[in-house]
Amino acid sequence: MKAVKRTGNVGFKSLTRQLASRRGKRAVSDPKALAAFIGRQKYGAAAMAKKAAAGRRAVSKKAKAKAK
Repeated sequence: MKAVKRTGNVGFKSLTRQLASRRGKRAVSDPKALAAFIGRQKYGAAAMAKKAAAGRRAVSKKAKAKAK
């Protein structure tokens, strides 16, 4: 099993997938919550809030483009 890297820029979705794939003693019950926790520790609460807002805007733009 590959260890999750906490260095470099790993996207939220990618990190969530890596955490969800853990099995055995290192299994994670809520990978999204753990990914958010790791992000807050790495970047701080304010930076994570900005990243989350940017992600919501990107999803919103994608949905609007798809609806057209």
